[in-house]
Amino acid sequence: VAEFWKHAVASRLLEEQQAEELVALFQEEAPAFQEEAPAPQGTTPKEVADWLIRRQTITRYQAKVLLAGRPGPFFYGDYRVESRSKRPPLAGWFRAQHIPTGHPVLLRFLSAETVRNKQQWLAVEQRVNEQMGVQHPNLQDLFGLVSLPRYRFLVAQDPEPAAPEIRPVAGPIPALEACRIIRLAALALAKLHLQGQVHGEFCPGCLSRTSQDNVLVLREWI
Repeated sequence: VAEFWKHAVASRLLEEQQAEELVALFQEEAPAFQEEAPAPQGTTPKEVADWLIRRQTITRYQAKVLLAGRPGPFFYGDYRVESRSKRPPLAGWFRAQHIPTGHPVLLRFLSAETVRNKQQWLAVEQRVNEQMGVQHPNLQDLFGLVSLPRYRFLVAQDPEPAAPEIRPVAGPIPALEACRIIRLAALALAKLHLQGQVHGEFCPGCLSRTSQDNVLVLREWI
């Protein structure tokens, strides 16, 4: 448990004074907490993590990393990683928050190969710069390309920040709804084409639906 608190502070998710206050508060609340789920060997790191998650102090993803004995990293420049998406259509993206504004975003880290290869890096940079200005209500926004000493990543719009997982467009779909989805996707792609750009890898997996039934074409930046 002591190691868990140590990693939480080292990760910068908690400040030292904040951690001390939370330790004291947890110790006060621990007896009642353990009555609900008895722990024969005393308090465990997982119980501490679950308590912090319930308090919305850390996320499940952050807790998983800390419980694995690693203090992150969770902070990349102005961004704090909240979770990692493993399901399509956002597999490989990290959901994060832009710290200065509190704005939810998606991060996609470039491979070490791309970063090391000057030609590939310049190609990605050029593609991102060209497409940043292309906006449409049904096209995922791109906010920028961040270059840090050890990491480089793309920052893009999160289709639905409040949703635990983004809903892919999956069938069977009634004919009229399928036509609506195709029309909205075509309008988004037309906007790209008018600017002399192409999507590059358009497929059903690039489409997502929000809880408001809006359709968004996710962009393949790399």
